[in-house]
Amino acid sequence: MLSASELERIHYQLNHIPSSFTDRQRKNIRQTLRKKLKEHFYASKYPPFEPLPYELLFINRTTTTETLRKLINIIDCSTLFTLDTESTNILHQPNKPSLIQIQVIQPDDISIIIFVEVCHLPRPDQYQFSLIKQIFHSLLQPNKFIFIWGEIDELDSFTKYNLFSSDQVHLPQPMNAQTKFRTFWSTKYPHQSRCCSNYIKSLDR
Repeated sequence: MLSASELERIHYQLNHIPSSFTDRQRKNIRQTLRKKLKEHFYASKYPPFEPLPYELLFINRTTTTETLRKLINIIDCSTLFTLDTESTNILHQPNKPSLIQIQVIQPDDISIIIFVEVCHLPRPDQYQFSLIKQIFHSLLQPNKFIFIWGEIDELDSFTKYNLFSSDQVHLPQPMNAQTKFRTFWSTKYPHQSRCCSNYIKSLDR
């Protein structure tokens, strides 16, 4: 947040841009100064974002068996999750599935954020790999509710890593947060400008 003197200086600079500057330079300066004023307004009006407590875990070939067993127990005892996936862009080739993000929502405890780095997994013949498979076996169950930004089908491209099957993907109860948000937004903020709305009202008179 800006101090009183900084705020005063920005207002002064905004109203006293040298006429020797080109139109483009003057426009860039105004944009920069107005952005600072806008950030100051938000910082003074709204409290800083405070995320709820969480624990961050990365699942890859270096993850210990103790950590994996702990996760299996937590997922077994939880029913509410969020899930998202990420892919790596490869030039002139299809995107490569690379990351599965899972949040275990625990109402009475800290949430756990899990990043499964599927391109850095242990070998399939290693015990850690079987434990990671068990994590997904525990997650992809009919009694689990999973919020996902899109469709649960996006997990299908990850089946090639042999952590779960396509049949398992469709066992839990997915909730498409993207569709729910779109419906909420369309209802609360109909896509109709004020000027168009006024014009339509004038035609009805």
